Amino acid sequence: MKNLGGNAKQATPIFIHARGIENTIPLICPICKNNKFYTQTSMLRGGRWASFFDVEWLFDKSATICICSQCSKMQWFKDKKAVIPDLR
Repeated sequence: MKNLGGNAKQATPIFIHARGIENTIPLICPICKNNKFYTQTSMLRGGRWASFFDVEWLFDKSATICICSQCSKMQWFKDKKAVIPDLR
């Protein structure tokens, strides 16, 4: 997978820090049981009224997408602090 700059990204293990849970949880793909993911950030749309008045940019928020390096299943996380890549 390539990012917009053209540099190849490395798939890494990801940990999830869920609200109300003290420890981090390793992210495992529910399809193929892989533990390495590519991460990407995507914008979330503001809704119908924002589109109608052409002011979506005011309401856009982002989400982190974790993409399985083996089967390409995508998992979305709205809380940016929830996704913790293992950079070892």
